[in-house]
Amino acid sequence: MNRREIASLSKQAKRNAMAIRNTLAPIFNEHNAKIPFVNALLVFTNRNGRLNMKRPTIPVLRSAEVVRFIRNYQWPKNHPVASPELTRAMVHHLHLLQQAPDKSTASR
Repeated sequence: MNRREIASLSKQAKRNAMAIRNTLAPIFNEHNAKIPFVNALLVFTNRNGRLNMKRPTIPVLRSAEVVRFIRNYQWPKNHPVASPELTRAMVHHLHLLQQAPDKSTASR
C-alpha cells in the first residue's frame, strides 16, 4: 500500500493561494484595481484515493465536484467585478507563468 501523510494540505494550499495573489498584484496595480482575496481549496483528482481529512480549514473536493462548487459559490457582497481587460491580463499573466521553466528544476 502506498500511503503518505502530509502535515497540512490546508496550510500548503493557503500559502499557494497567497503566492498567486502576490503574483497577480502587479496586474491589478497596472489597472488601478483592488486585488481580491484569493480563496484556497483542495481538489483531489484520483478517484480511487481515500480522503481522511482532520478538520480541514478550506474546502476539500473531488474533481467531479469543482464545477458545482464554483457555480454555487457565494461571492462576498463587496466583491469587485473584474473588467474584461483585467480578466484578460490575469489569464495572460498566469499563462506566461505556466510556460516559464521552473527555476528549481532548470539548474539540475
